[in-house]
Amino acid sequence: MLLAVAAHADPWTTNNVTYTYTVSDGEASIYKGSGSAALSTSESVVEIPSTLGEEQYPVTSIGVDAFSCSTWLTSVTIPDSVTSIGNTAFFQCTGLTSVTIPDSVRSIGDHAFYGCTGLKSVTIPDSVTSIGPLAFCDCSGMTNVTMRGDAPSVGDWAFDYIGEGAVVHLPRAASGYKMENGKWQGLAVEWHGSAPGAEIAVNGEAVAFEDAEDGRRATATVPEGTTAEDIAVTVGGVDVSKAYARTVEGTTATIALLNPYEVPKAEGTPDAPWTEDGEGNVRLNVEIVPGLYYAAASAASLDALKCPGAAAPATAETTLVVAKPESDAQGFYRAWVSDEAIETE
Repeated sequence: MLLAVAAHADPWTTNNVTYTYTVSDGEASIYKGSGSAALSTSESVVEIPSTLGEEQYPVTSIGVDAFSCSTWLTSVTIPDSVTSIGNTAFFQCTGLTSVTIPDSVRSIGDHAFYGCTGLKSVTIPDSVTSIGPLAFCDCSGMTNVTMRGDAPSVGDWAFDYIGEGAVVHLPRAASGYKMENGKWQGLAVEWHGSAPGAEIAVNGEAVAFEDAEDGRRATATVPEGTTAEDIAVTVGGVDVSKAYARTVEGTTATIALLNPYEVPKAEGTPDAPWTEDGEGNVRLNVEIVPGLYYAAASAASLDALKCPGAAAPATAETTLVVAKPESDAQGFYRAWVSDEAIETE
């Protein structure tokens, strides 16, 4: 049974708004506030407390409608005591541009951030196991979503109608991300984090690379004079260096898995990186790196990624075959490469 905290302590007031909260089993949940909202930028930043009341109840839940329609809110920091963000918690917070979701949060409710049109990016920590329907729907300004862990369960339309060209960054070492048409939840995919099992050497000497701050590259300190050609990347004993972009500036080396894999132009066919087989199919002229996984598509077949290497490691004999575009012979072709099996329909 929920007990009103008002019996134990005063409500929480911030930015001229008073919020009610309840306590159950010694844990506090914040609910809808009332009062005149602050208008100045300096007063539109909220840091939710980790405890409330004289008894110092830990705040574990941001309840239903807690900040909904708070158009004045521009930035919110959620404490690492919180384990759930409730339904419509930040619904239509149109001015919200920054939110920090800690790795204590396990669930994000229905419509939780629906219509937060000012929000440009969000990072979902690896602790999150469920995202409710329409949770980030209509966040029209959002262009980047970063997932840190295994795939959570995701409700319908959770990421629909977000920013045009939005990209989701998925961790290479994670599992459970089901692709459709080469996308996840309708978003174009890029990968971040170190490749599982990758070993990196500089001139034959093993070197420890660490993920860069953006989570999409790995860097290491290397001896002066090191060149990109001195860096070798192997997975399972197979040299996969050609599938990695390798750069060196001073004593800092950077590697990043090429994805999508750029399809080079075939020698002798300067206008087309493919060869037709006479049966309506096209063979992409890609230099296969054995041991990696490949998938390919054309403008006419994005819903039918085809390749022997999509579910099994490529061999020297692997070829990338796609359907020829029906309307434009010079159409779009692209190949994907990964250290793990690529899920296709």
